[in-house]
Amino acid sequence: MNLPSCLPLAALAAAVLAGCAATAPGDALPGATPLPHGERPAVALPVRLDDPGLGLNPAVLAPPPPDWWAGFQAPALVDLMQQAEAGSATLAQALERLRQAELSLRQTQAAAGPSVGLSAGANARRSAAAGGDWAATRSSSLGLSAGYELDLWGRLAADEQAAQATVAQRGFDLASARLSLQASVATAWLNGLASAERLRLARDNLALAERLLAIVQARHRAGVATPLEVAQQQTTVLSQRAALLPLQLAQRQYATALALLLGRTPQDYTPPVHPWAQLQVPAPALVQPAELLLRRPDLAAQEAQLGAAQANVAAARAALLPSLSLSAGASLGSDTLWVLADPSRALSLGASLAYTLFDGGQRQTAVALSQSQRQVLVLGYGEALRAALKEVDDALGGAERQRQQTLAQAEVLAQARRALALAEAQYRAGSGNLQAVLEAQRTVFSAQDGLTSLELARLSAAVELFRALGGGWRLQG
Repeated sequence: MNLPSCLPLAALAAAVLAGCAATAPGDALPGATPLPHGERPAVALPVRLDDPGLGLNPAVLAPPPPDWWAGFQAPALVDLMQQAEAGSATLAQALERLRQAELSLRQTQAAAGPSVGLSAGANARRSAAAGGDWAATRSSSLGLSAGYELDLWGRLAADEQAAQATVAQRGFDLASARLSLQASVATAWLNGLASAERLRLARDNLALAERLLAIVQARHRAGVATPLEVAQQQTTVLSQRAALLPLQLAQRQYATALALLLGRTPQDYTPPVHPWAQLQVPAPALVQPAELLLRRPDLAAQEAQLGAAQANVAAARAALLPSLSLSAGASLGSDTLWVLADPSRALSLGASLAYTLFDGGQRQTAVALSQSQRQVLVLGYGEALRAALKEVDDALGGAERQRQQTLAQAEVLAQARRALALAEAQYRAGSGNLQAVLEAQRTVFSAQDGLTSLELARLSAAVELFRALGGGWRLQG
């Protein structure tokens, strides 16, 4: 047998080894009843997600669209979402973790296949015989070997399934990170706009207080107002000026927070503006309780993690049983250095069965550990699902109640403005007192700030509702 005919036999043996079928995890494992991947632990779902007391009609409410932020009718927000997608370090990290999981899957798949090795060597040796003469020996060799582990009990297949589930989990983690980023961008931008609106109102209130101070000072010069009244209104003016500082700080802090979300340098970033009064509150969205399981990427990630844990249990059980490996090899050898002239030939085929008789309970402990780890994930999934249901309930209730409260606060502000106008007119005419004007001022200032805060809360509740419902994401397949 020469080299061209000897080495291909080993390659053919390697191909035969690669064609050995692997057994699915648990198929031949006594007592193993693994759950199918993606099977959800039993968690009681409510009949409907919304509170009937809110008066919503689930039949006419649609799930959130993928571009849910467009409902705010703010082109600047749409542009911010595009910037966040391109510049977020958080998304880049999640994408890289997905890539790492895919590479790990390739490693696992490669480890389950056959291995083929090539070896070559040359050796020269001089040794002294008993009579004192030196003898020289030379040799050269070339060999090809192949090995393959038969997956009799599904351990290697279980490892691959665990790796596949991890890839799915990382993909869902990426979707969850994207949804969280979108909600954070919208919230930070809306908070910044609200701070700008509150700052504008505070400046208007300062101008109102300064105008009233001029009236009080004029009345004091005319001998109608007392020095106490002048001092009281001056105190109001100073208080309004001091109120500008924390609002300016908050506006800047929201701008820098938004810059970080976009992957921008905070010192060089100025967020886009949009008229506060032109912001629209998107229509509420709603899905059926069972649909929520398919629309939350964080829940899908936990399911995938649970699938990986179940595969790990199957792999640990399979490790209790013997392993069978096949091997094949071919080699050439000669007694010349670096030259395979008239070589000797060898071909080998073999099988080896390995079983650990005693390991101090290490493998049994590994099975128990993997089962415990899976149980932790089962409990965690139930907790995460109940938390998701609570988030939806809170967001729905918050959105509707904030709407009602905003309408009521708008009426409070309208009445406060009328009261201030009447108090100021009476004071100018001499039939009123400054204390009534001051009290009316404080009521207007508080009502204006309260209305802006409620409008922000209503917009933020809409963002939170979209996030709680999955933001338009849906599990495919």
